[in-house]
Amino acid sequence: MTHKEFAESLKKVPFDQEVYKQHGWSDNFIEDTFKRHTFLPKEQDNTIAESDDPIQNLIRSFNVSNVEIGMVQFNDKIVNGKDYIIFGRVETDDLVISRITKEILLLESGMEHILYHCASNSTTFLNALLQIAPFLQQRGIDDALFENADAQIQFASECGETAGGEKYNDFYKMLLGI
Repeated sequence: MTHKEFAESLKKVPFDQEVYKQHGWSDNFIEDTFKRHTFLPKEQDNTIAESDDPIQNLIRSFNVSNVEIGMVQFNDKIVNGKDYIIFGRVETDDLVISRITKEILLLESGMEHILYHCASNSTTFLNALLQIAPFLQQRGIDDALFENADAQIQFASECGETAGGEKYNDFYKMLLGI
């Protein structure tokens, strides 16, 4: 999956403002939720070559400052570290790409302590985010789904498989709050 395909696919996540209004959500909340799935193109900098990594291309090509999928947020810029490329965060912790394995990890903020293994690579991470985004939207308006821990555990396992296997399940459970 390319960064452009990810941006286009995320825009297609079902979002019905009227349903949110019926559930009593404020207009500001609805507008903010809609913005979280909107990518605005950046002015192209021809001095930076396109990478073979879709996450790096996503951040270089789009303004992702408003994008939020669950607790996953993207940084405005890539931060190159010695062993990791920092591209985002979950709350205050760092989402990174390992320079050695290309694996996506969640590191404790400012440290190299691995909190979660998130995906086997950038492509599988973006695929898993596309999988979880509509589930999170639906869970926000469906109390029965929100309260169904078994369904959420099953879905987290499916996201983990998309991300590269069982090793990644715990990250998606954490995103779902289970």
